[in-house]
Amino acid sequence: MKTPLSIAAAIIAAAIAAAATSVAADVNSTDKSFIKGAYQDGLAEIKMAELAQGKTASADVKAFAAHMATDHSAANIELKGIADAKSVEVPTSPSLIAQGKMKLDEAKSGTDFDKAYAAAMVSDHKKAVKAFEEAASNATDAEIKAFAAKTLPTLQSHLSMAEDLQNKLSANP
Repeated sequence: MKTPLSIAAAIIAAAIAAAATSVAADVNSTDKSFIKGAYQDGLAEIKMAELAQGKTASADVKAFAAHMATDHSAANIELKGIADAKSVEVPTSPSLIAQGKMKLDEAKSGTDFDKAYAAAMVSDHKKAVKAFEEAASNATDAEIKAFAAKTLPTLQSHLSMAEDLQNKLSANP
């Protein structure tokens, strides 16, 4: 026999589950995909920056990598807060493709590594700028749209810095 207390507990649990589901359902698939992709790409940027700081002898590459690690860590902390509030589960590691690229770069050394890192940062930041421009314009969730718009200038700055680094490294073989 169910007691009134156990029935009440079941009703409350069902209400909480329904509320959690409705919060998650409020974020459409495109916005969820943006959150997950941006977070996972941020993880890759952080890992690559850590790799670069350990492998390079170039002060310019070390400084750039430190900047990337700091900025992408901060962005991921903020994005994780948004994801948690909206019941969107984010990846815990970079994509398999990013991990593969890191393995290839890890095998390089000296200026070969530095040039590969700079080229990867240019490519990755072009992709990121495009994704954040899209989300800043078209995300349906206001908080996600605001995050993308706020973060976009930083990513554009990263792209410019990466291009400058790439040009500098190309000029000094």
